[in-house]
Amino acid sequence: MKRLLSNIVELENGSVVRNGVVETDELGQVTRIFSLDDMRCESASTIYVGERLKIKNNKIWQRN
Repeated sequence: MKRLLSNIVELENGSVVRNGVVETDELGQVTRIFSLDDMRCESASTIYVGERLKIKNNKIWQRN
């Protein structure tokens, strides 16, 4: 599993998750998306990737 953090995660339906965390499995499929604001602490294995992630077809499609 990989956990990525971005300021903005844009979902395929156009909605946005601010301070979004995207969890992916070993095949790169998105398994979970949630806001870091909902957690008490950040996991040590979370990787910050920048300003924006776009999710399409249950995968991370673009990093900006």
